[in-house]
Amino acid sequence: MKLPDFLEHVGLNRLRANMGAPLRSWTPDMDWRKLDMSALKALLDESFVELPWEDIQQSESGPLSVNGVTLLAYMKKQKLGMTYKFHVAGCHVYNQYHEKYVGTRQRSGEFEVDIVDPWGGNAIEKGVKKRLRVCKLCLLKLRYKGYKDHRYNSKIYNDFSLDEFFSLYPYTPITRPPLYTSDDFPENEYPADWQAISREVRERNRWFCQECGNDCSNFKKYLHVHHIDSRKDRNNRENLKSLCIYCHSLYHERLKNSPDYKGYINERNLQHSLRDRGFSD
Repeated sequence: MKLPDFLEHVGLNRLRANMGAPLRSWTPDMDWRKLDMSALKALLDESFVELPWEDIQQSESGPLSVNGVTLLAYMKKQKLGMTYKFHVAGCHVYNQYHEKYVGTRQRSGEFEVDIVDPWGGNAIEKGVKKRLRVCKLCLLKLRYKGYKDHRYNSKIYNDFSLDEFFSLYPYTPITRPPLYTSDDFPENEYPADWQAISREVRERNRWFCQECGNDCSNFKKYLHVHHIDSRKDRNNRENLKSLCIYCHSLYHERLKNSPDYKGYINERNLQHSLRDRGFSD
């Protein structure tokens, strides 16, 4: 983490004066981790500081933090044309890619990112200000303000405010380190027999979506199989559930750009229209 000049930092000196603390020198070999919660929180609040992912901690049911001070994480390098979210909790997506994130407490909703080529990963433009939105899975993990299902709690998502979030979660006293390091992070690939596994799951659930209950037996290609923990290599029965493409898109928003998504919405609307008019089986 790159620290500001503590002797010249206006915010920290104001805090020091309010506390009646003496001015002390700071040298680069001092460890910022030895700061107490109040000093660290003041540092993160007053400065646009980015922490490497190794310093970001998680709690079982609370937000991301560093040394007990709540923060958020976002992906610093972003592929051209892709839409990203910032994370406030250790959701499945964050844990899947956590080594690519940096942590901060800045509250504007605009983040400094580096745009890279989606194929080669080469830098296209650095230091671009980009507005990001909060991750829905993080809200679900926190049960933020009662958030349980985006179909019914979209207002909570749309009205999300970082100022309000940090006021609700100023500290996170119980933390744990990330699940993996960059050296031991496992591969995350579909097995060779994934197509057979996927069909077995959907057949077992009689081609019904396990979230909305919609019958997809007449348009089977719109019924997907979702990994609950986002690990494609964990295909035990408890980790797999069948979801229509609409419900699946609540976990993977990119699916909304798929032609199948639009096709399913049209089919579902037609099905509901026929049912309402008394033409259902």
